[in-house]
Amino acid sequence: ARDKNTLKHLYSDDITIKPPAVAAVTATDTTNPLTLNNEGASAINAGNLELALERLEKAHKIDPSIKVVNQNLAQAYSIKAMRTVQEGKVADADSWFKKSVALLVDGGKTPVEASVLRTYALYLRLANRAPEALKIEAILKGAAPPVIKK
Repeated sequence: ARDKNTLKHLYSDDITIKPPAVAAVTATDTTNPLTLNNEGASAINAGNLELALERLEKAHKIDPSIKVVNQNLAQAYSIKAMRTVQEGKVADADSWFKKSVALLVDGGKTPVEASVLRTYALYLRLANRAPEALKIEAILKGAAPPVIKK
C-alpha cells in the first residue's frame, strides 16, 4: 500500500516545478566566463538587456577569446544600439554598433554575426550612410572580405 501511495504522490498533477525567473538568476561562479555567458544569453532571450550586458561584458573581460561570448555580446550591443535608435538618439547608436561589429570574427558567416551585420546595415541606411551600408551588405553576400574599422 505504501508503494502505491508513493507513486500516486510522485506522479500526481498537483506537483509543478517552476523555473527561476531569469532576472533573479545569480552567478554561482562569477569567475567562469561560460556561466556568465549562459546567464547573459538567457537574459537576452528574456528581454533583460541590462542584465545581459552586465554578464556578457564581465565574461568578455575574463576571457576575450571565447567566440560564443563575443557573439552574444555583439548581439547584445546590437540590440542596445537599435533601442538607442528607437529612443531617437540615432547618433548615439553608432558607438554601440561599432562595439558590436568589433567583436565579429567570422565575417557574417554565423547566424548571430549575419543578424548583427544586417541590423548594422539597416542602421547605416537610416542614418543616411548608404555607402557604408553597401560595404556591410557586400560582406553579407560574401563579395568582400570583412574589413570593418573599429
